Amino acid sequence: MARFDEAREVLDIGLGMARAIGATRFEGWSLVFLAKIAHQEGNSAEATEHAHGALGIGRGPGSGFMGAMSCGAAALCARSDD
Repeated sequence: MARFDEAREVLDIGLGMARAIGATRFEGWSLVFLAKIAHQEGNSAEATEHAHGALGIGRGPGSGFMGAMSCGAAALCARSDD
């Protein structure tokens, strides 16, 4: 059984810490997994918001490894009519 509430709590803490110290690569990582959780819970608006946030970070310098993960999350969250 999924424990999304617990995962979200840990990811929110990590996201806050990453933002506090300016560690964008870890901010993007948290956003990707928050997007996946929101998608699994059926919250497409939240999932899309997190995925697009991760995409923006993945396009920045020094965050190259985030690109594929961010694109995957965005594709997962995309509606079929987009």
